[in-house]
Amino acid sequence: MGIVSVSQRVSLWAAAVISFAVVLVGALRLVIIAVASNSPGIDLPDRAVLFSEDRGGATLVRQQVLATATGPAWVDALAIGAEVVDVVMIMVVAGIFAALSVGLARGAVFTRLLARAMGAASVVIIVGSIVNQTLKSVAHSALVDQLAATDAGEMLTTSAFTLDYDLLPIAGGLVLALLATAFARAARLQDDSSGLV
Repeated sequence: MGIVSVSQRVSLWAAAVISFAVVLVGALRLVIIAVASNSPGIDLPDRAVLFSEDRGGATLVRQQVLATATGPAWVDALAIGAEVVDVVMIMVVAGIFAALSVGLARGAVFTRLLARAMGAASVVIIVGSIVNQTLKSVAHSALVDQLAATDAGEMLTTSAFTLDYDLLPIAGGLVLALLATAFARAARLQDDSSGLV
């Protein structure tokens, strides 16, 4: 009997398939973003949510105004870039989870390739979360400044630039980097013990 039972192996393969499906949905979302950003008649559904965030306890603008507001092209590019970074980070995490599930199902968990992939994924998550949050903040502030010059500006409480970082994704990336280091050491120990037997 192997390290993993048949029922566990089935569960692991199901997790791998679901993770791979998340990667495919992410790829489809990237295609939708590309099509929507190049078609003037299609608006990204997340735009109203992106630009009506709560900043410093005060809602800057109402969602209805922002849902119909049009900003400069570079502001839209920043918002689209932030969403692309979000999707890529989700795809990377799902891909690592799929690889880990397949490795567990096959009984080969601690491989150097998986450890390197986890290390690369941790860098993508850390850098991606910083880039994502910076793009969102800059785009939000630019749109608020533009709206301040219009009649909708009466609803603004402030148009000051704020840069808020959610540290949870960064902490997740650091934990993944720690796991990658543990996987690399385990792979090295596994190679050393295989040479002794």
